[in-house]
Amino acid sequence: ALLPEAPEGWSVLPVPHRITPLLVASKTLSYAANMQAARLSGEAGADTALLVDADNDGVLECPVASFVWSEGEDLVAPPLQTGILDSITRRLIAEVTPLHVRERTVADLAGADGALIISTVVESRIVREVQGIAGYDVSGRRVTEIAGALRELCATGDPDGGRFIPA
Repeated sequence: ALLPEAPEGWSVLPVPHRITPLLVASKTLSYAANMQAARLSGEAGADTALLVDADNDGVLECPVASFVWSEGEDLVAPPLQTGILDSITRRLIAEVTPLHVRERTVADLAGADGALIISTVVESRIVREVQGIAGYDVSGRRVTEIAGALRELCATGDPDGGRFIPA
């Protein structure tokens, strides 16, 4: 079966979340927290949820994908120590550009230059907005470069056809 056509840039809804200690670093596909986050994001007109630490508003991940953003030329991801999954796609994206690990609150995303949702299922989807926080240009140079390089790597196993995308 073919996947449905992706929207031009995804909308994400920040949803408070607490990682269960027994499930740290696991992508559980839980029918509890992840499905509730999907329901909430759908009701808000978003394409997916962005899980945010309920205690400190720290950026975590999406229910079934990783979340990264650009700060100038830097591609940034939340620290694994928050309990999020060290995903395959997160490791792959680090092959096409340096991945900077920084703690950020969801409010800090207002200062980001763009964002991507990455996973083995969707590869990468450019984020057009973090609802209530920020809107991004889906044709922004840095996020489109990174998305293209990841697509090339997944297709050929060679980051951007042999061309390194500098940070």
